Amino acid sequence: MSVVAMLGIAWAAWDLLPEVVTTREATVDRTATEVSRWVVVGAVPAAAVLCTVLMVGARPFDRFIVRFLGRLGLPAGDGDRDRVRDLNAVLITLALFFFVTHCVIIAYEAGAEFPVVPVALALVGAVVATLGVLLRDRLVRDTVVLARAIRRSGR
Repeated sequence: MSVVAMLGIAWAAWDLLPEVVTTREATVDRTATEVSRWVVVGAVPAAAVLCTVLMVGARPFDRFIVRFLGRLGLPAGDGDRDRVRDLNAVLITLALFFFVTHCVIIAYEAGAEFPVVPVALALVGAVVATLGVLLRDRLVRDTVVLARAIRRSGR
């Protein structure tokens, strides 16, 4: 759904974007890097689709990972239901992250004046905080399990 929203934003701002966007200014040592506006409007949605496909595509390997961790003597974590819930939380958070990132890029390239770096840092901080809140039970549990495993190994 976020990809559809990103494409809608791109369609609405299409006429505001220059046909060729300079992504890196020229210096005495190098030439400028320029890309078509198609790259600007398509890069973030493509990255969102790629991340989603990779994360969902890796899901069938869960059983292999559970068996592998069991052989190492490490607990494999929660059941399928909890892993699906956690994957959904991550995918929803990333969808929002990609959508806002896309909006920031489109607005900046369309000529809006705002401090991009502080906005990007705040966005990354919000994603980390959101994932920390959504996955805190798993993070605490996994940290405790890892600490016990390290103590047992004698290292």
